[in-house]
This record gives sequence, C-alpha cells and structure tokens, in this order.
Amino acid sequence: MDLADIYDAYAEDERFSRLRPGKVVPGNGNAENPHYFIVGPHPTAVDTNHGGAFLDAAGDVLRQLVQLAGIDESACWFTHLVKYRPPETRTSLGEQLASAEYLRKEWRAVGGPTFLIAIGAAAWYALDPSFSTVFDLEHRAGLPNFKQLPDGKECWIIPMLHPWLGLRGSDKDKERLERQWEQLPAVVREHGGYLL
Repeated sequence: MDLADIYDAYAEDERFSRLRPGKVVPGNGNAENPHYFIVGPHPTAVDTNHGGAFLDAAGDVLRQLVQLAGIDESACWFTHLVKYRPPETRTSLGEQLASAEYLRKEWRAVGGPTFLIAIGAAAWYALDPSFSTVFDLEHRAGLPNFKQLPDGKECWIIPMLHPWLGLRGSDKDKERLERQWEQLPAVVREHGGYLL
C-alpha cells in the first residue's frame, strides 16, 4: 500500500465520519528513505489549508528543535496521528486508536524509519500503548524506548513535549523543551542507539 492508497482508505473509513467534511491532511517531507518519523496529534487549521503536517507556527518551532538536535530536516517525515483537523481540536480515543492502524501503515510505506518521534501524549500512545497517562509523558519526554516489532523490525520511540510549549509556555517550559532536543543525541547514544 502506498501513501496515496493509505490516505484514500482513511478518507473513506466510517470511523472518522464525525471529523468530516474536513479534508485528509497528508504527511510531508522525505517519503523515500527518512531516518525520522515525526508524529503529532492532529493537523491545525494552517496545516489543513496548506495541505501538510507541521506547517503552522508550532511546526516552525519543531523544525528549529530538530535542527537544535543536529537532525537534518531532509531526513524527516512529518505527519499526524489523526489526519483531519477535529472539531474543537479534540479527538476521541476511538478515533486515535483507529488512526493508529493507518499510522503504522504510513510508517511502513515510507520505509519504516528507525526513529519515531512522538509529539505529545496522543501520538506517543498510538506508537507505544504501554504508557498510561500524560503524567508519564512529563517524566519520559526525551527518553527513547527501544522496541522490537512483531515482524522483527527494530525501532526507537521517543516521546517529546509538543512544540506549542515553545510558543505558549513559560520561559521555563521553553528551556525544558530546548534542553530535551539538545540532549536527544546523547540520550539515544546512552541507550545504545545513534541519531543518523
């Protein structure tokens, strides 16, 4: 299944009927051989209008953070868990879990990158349902979790706080967010991996 097929199937899936008449917002970036699969919760109005993931002000902050970590943006695929901008910016757990099925297909369609960076609790839960609360994210943000998938593929899932903190948070929040990204290469090496 290629990306276009995945997005078409998502658009036709009745589990997302509450989110229509919005349009499916596809991922963007390096779809051929990315090293990083960066997942946010859902598109904003700006993302929807421009037809891609993380094209808003938070996306600008995210790209700055990616550079801060020494990651080449051309090695990234940016996407969202839920492909529609939800009413009142809220999605149900059912919509998130149904979206996770498509997210796994999307990950495989772009080559199954080794590093999956989950932006926010909803994206993290979709990639790694072993965590239980937002409280976990507060304490685990920036720490990689090594996973071996049922098909034998190995990957790192790295939960991160949402870049909106860089726009709306306190100076302390902004410093914490930047520190997590600055420390990311060292943390991954400490856990036995390497950022490419």
